[in-house]
Amino acid sequence: MSKQTSFTTSNTHGAIAAAGETPEKTAQSMNDYIKAYEKEIAKVLPSSVTTESFAISCAAVLTKAPALAACTPRSLIGALLTAAQLGLEPNTPLGQAYILPAGKECRFHLGYRGLLALAHRSCQLMSLEAHTVHENDEFEYEFGLEPKLRHRPSMGDRGEMVAVYACYRLTGGCCGFEVMSKADIDRHRGKFGDSSDSGLWDKAYEEMCKKTVLKRLLKYAPLFGGFADAMNADGSPAAADGEDIEGAAKAMEA
Repeated sequence: MSKQTSFTTSNTHGAIAAAGETPEKTAQSMNDYIKAYEKEIAKVLPSSVTTESFAISCAAVLTKAPALAACTPRSLIGALLTAAQLGLEPNTPLGQAYILPAGKECRFHLGYRGLLALAHRSCQLMSLEAHTVHENDEFEYEFGLEPKLRHRPSMGDRGEMVAVYACYRLTGGCCGFEVMSKADIDRHRGKFGDSSDSGLWDKAYEEMCKKTVLKRLLKYAPLFGGFADAMNADGSPAAADGEDIEGAAKAMEA
């Protein structure tokens, strides 16, 4: 594999200029890259996702997040490939996954619903839930040799959110749970969050809290092997190989 280089589009036909040049990129030229690369993206899609529906999602990515047009083509294609491999449609109302800008790089982010969808692909999983706890709810939990979890939401004014918990049960009867206070979650966000996902926290705070607790819970759950890779991809930079992007450019010019 050749040494990777950061790439930008240099003209409307899709020719590539190496890093150090600053040609203007447009949403149209970035869409051209997506279209030129759609066969490679289709190859990694799981059978549960149709090529047509994912192609529609790819085409809408820049419409939903116009700032992505200023990112490198390599990082955008890499993020789309990550979404395709996981079978999660990005930047749709389903909330399965998001591709968002972080400076000049695109970042792939799992959504709360995407995390649930991935977990439920495991044949071992019987149930998986995440809930918010409010100050007027009845809530108690205990770890140890005989762990217990009990939550009775208030039927009236539940008050402010104070914690979030997630729990699972496997087909064999084994179960587990994780609890995080709101303060714990906010500290976790401050430590591991970045500029690319700040908008998600602003728009869907409770769902992002649930996702945080689910990720901590499922880290040790005996789910399918690729699930850990999916969680590692969350929020990480993803980039297609430089040679592959050059191939996409040639296809655009053909």
